[in-house]
Amino acid sequence: MGFTVVELVVVIVVVTVLAGMIVPRLVGAGGAAQLQEAARRLVIAAGYARDFAAAHRRACRLVLEPGADGSPRYDLTCQASPERDPNDYRPLRRGIGKPQPLGEGVRFGKIRIDRQGWSAGAGGGEAGRDDQPNGITFDPTGRADAAVVALTDGRRTISMLVSPSTGRARLVEGEVDELPNDRIDLDE
Repeated sequence: MGFTVVELVVVIVVVTVLAGMIVPRLVGAGGAAQLQEAARRLVIAAGYARDFAAAHRRACRLVLEPGADGSPRYDLTCQASPERDPNDYRPLRRGIGKPQPLGEGVRFGKIRIDRQGWSAGAGGGEAGRDDQPNGITFDPTGRADAAVVALTDGRRTISMLVSPSTGRARLVEGEVDELPNDRIDLDE
């Protein structure tokens, strides 16, 4: 009932080959889960910015920071006083408003934000709109900058789309080139 050395070597080789096939798939699944989680948290932050702007009657921004130091993150800022200084945005440092890292191995891909045709409802105006090139502004009336934000882990991409007329954010698989355009031109 004993095993020979040859039998033990064959079993070790078979186990090694199987482990070599299974481990990379498990590591890839962990990376995909991190990408999915980062995308989910980003769309929740966009929804929070939209809701906060409406509830507090102050424009809010979802600021995307690609991170030159290799640590991409995002955070939320909001107008401090729309009546006195509509261009003074301050960080929200509580709850979901705190700066959030994307996660290990996840980074921003292509970011496109369209500010044309945007007007702030609570006295925000157009002034200072370009001081935050990677900031998506959510208006108290529910409108927002049209935006496409791609997140990638190098293998897979998930894009967040922000609708300009409703300020709603949603996720789609893959990279999206077209900005959402749900505005209706009544002059045509």
